[in-house]
Amino acid sequence: MNKETKEFLMNYCKNNGYEVSEQGIKEALRDKGEIYSEMLETRRWWIDVFFVVAVDEKLIGYDWAETTGDSSAEEMDWEFDIDSVCEVEKKEKTVVVYEKIK
Repeated sequence: MNKETKEFLMNYCKNNGYEVSEQGIKEALRDKGEIYSEMLETRRWWIDVFFVVAVDEKLIGYDWAETTGDSSAEEMDWEFDIDSVCEVEKKEKTVVVYEKIK
């Protein structure tokens, strides 16, 4: 995570009742409703996902893990990577899909 993004998120934590720390940033991001998600990789115990949330006027992205079973990803030895946190921008892309012909 770059310095500007970290300062922005630490300030957000301070002003919104979160601990002013990397743990506070993690909690604040998880409390925000996702506006975009993309599956990055499937593993045996979890799925790596990139989430985007709106934090005040900025779009912030981060990597997270969704579990494939009953345990949390952290219980399966996954660790949140604070360096995955980054500012993102919205871009429109054309996607080609294939549908069955009847």
